[in-house]
Amino acid sequence: MENLIRVIQERNRAEAELELGEWVGPKLVDDVDVLGRPVRRLTSEHAEPQRADRSARADERMWGQKTVELLRLERERAAVRRREKRRRQLYASRAERWKKLDYLSDSSK
Repeated sequence: MENLIRVIQERNRAEAELELGEWVGPKLVDDVDVLGRPVRRLTSEHAEPQRADRSARADERMWGQKTVELLRLERERAAVRRREKRRRQLYASRAERWKKLDYLSDSSK
């Protein structure tokens, strides 16, 4: 069944590309989710509805203390990773110079 669906999608895509020059169906775009993290979405998904329904308003109540703490921890973890990566890059060049250094040789001074 999935194979049949793929064949139909390929046919529709090819037909649209021949007639219009581009695919008019959903495309992948970079977006930001409710928690502020980057995600990839289809263009058919609406990031913001024109009018918020009950479930969307319930999502707004999600921004409690636990969610804010989770976001803080995620950002802190990412900052630590970036800092450690910079330190490794910085000290890698120093370690290479240290390995090349020969204190017994007059040419290394």
